[in-house]
This record gives sequence, C-alpha cells and structure tokens, in this order.
Amino acid sequence: KIDPNYGKALFQLGLLNLQFIKVPNIDKALGYLKKASLAMKSELDVVYENIGLCYEKKKDYTNAIANYKKALTYDPSDFGKSVFYKLGRTYEAKGDIQNANYYKRKS
Repeated sequence: KIDPNYGKALFQLGLLNLQFIKVPNIDKALGYLKKASLAMKSELDVVYENIGLCYEKKKDYTNAIANYKKALTYDPSDFGKSVFYKLGRTYEAKGDIQNANYYKRKS
C-alpha cells in the first residue's frame, strides 16, 4: 500500500517529467501519475487530466479520452472547462469531428 503523502510526491514527479523539463519523458511521467492515482485520495481530477495529457501526447487518443472523462467524474465544475477543451482537441485529432465540436462548445 502506498502512503497518500507519497502520492503527492509521485504526482509532482509526473508533472516534472511531463511539463517542466526541457525534453519531456512522457512514459516516465505516465508511470508516476498512474502510481499517484492509486495513492492519492484527493485531487484525482487533476491526476487523471494529466494522465490523459500523457496519452494525448503519445497519440493514444482512446486512453486520453477515457482519462479526461474520468477526470470529469471527480470535478465537472469550472475545472471541467479545460478538460472539455482537451476532449474536443483529442476527438478532433482522432478524426471524430462531431464529438470534437460537442466538447469544444462545452468548454
């Protein structure tokens, strides 16, 4: 069992590898973020949003969409607007224009 406090550290390591280094290491970020999703009890909306972003960057649009939608289950409020946009962008990259337009309108 992973200590919840350790989960926040894993989350931060995931973000570091995803966004804050010169050459992002998406696979490493994804590993940290997945572990964080198992350890953390709060802020899971942000964890799953970033897992979705990892998959989107890897062009694995099916998993990106699944994780963005999972993020929305934790917090569909104002936070959701950025996730709706990312869903629209991902559906567009996948070639599903109908869903792309639907989610972009919600953002």
